[in-house]
Amino acid sequence: MKALQNIRLYCGIFGMTALLCSCSSAVFPDITEDEEDVVVNQEGDEDSSFIGRKSKKIELSMPEEGESLQADTKNVAYDSEKPDIPFAAKTKPVKKEELKETKAEAEKALSEKKKEAEVKKVEIPQKPVTPVLDFSAADNEENTTPSISYRLDTFYFNNGSSALDSKYNKQIRNIVKLAKSKKNAIVTVKGFASSRTRNTDPVSHKLANFKVSAARAQSVATALRQYGLSEDKIQTEALSDSMPAYQEVMPEGERLNRRVEVYIAY
Repeated sequence: MKALQNIRLYCGIFGMTALLCSCSSAVFPDITEDEEDVVVNQEGDEDSSFIGRKSKKIELSMPEEGESLQADTKNVAYDSEKPDIPFAAKTKPVKKEELKETKAEAEKALSEKKKEAEVKKVEIPQKPVTPVLDFSAADNEENTTPSISYRLDTFYFNNGSSALDSKYNKQIRNIVKLAKSKKNAIVTVKGFASSRTRNTDPVSHKLANFKVSAARAQSVATALRQYGLSEDKIQTEALSDSMPAYQEVMPEGERLNRRVEVYIAY
């Protein structure tokens, strides 16, 4: 049994030795880096013009310190192929005869349009004429509109009375003198009344105050005419108790509301 095991061991060692010897004596083909380039054309055949050209090795060298990048002279052949640059399309030169023909056609079309416009008789609206205003006549005319108006004086009356006191004669003369000195002067006399008759019915109250205010205005206007002021320059107004100047809580307020105010405008 032991002898059989030894035989198997020896046989295994011998087989391994023989296998190693056979492997060492085997011949392998040499592998080279350079290979032939084969170009296939569109028809599927090999292009014989490129057969035999071997691939070129590209050697790249990095610049040393202090040197700038420069073109590699060894690889100039790769830059010889120019890219496709688009060119502008060539235009056909225009002859002088053609330009003359196009100009003549344009002039003919323009003349035809003018003829059509004349046939249609298109009316062009005219610009509105701005009227010329002549102010010379207005400047020559006398300006009758008064530009200044103010109150000259105020006259007071007794209760229920329209008689003008003689103490106001000097003021009347001054008013007449001023009105005569101003051209186109107008004297307005406004009569007023107090609200003393409010204890009566409203109609009687308004009627009484209106009558007394009108009588007071006429009294002052008569005095102005007597001192020489023409009637066409005097205007009278009766305003009753519509515009009280003072509150009539005390008798003094009633007295001051029984008045006539004289205004001048020129």
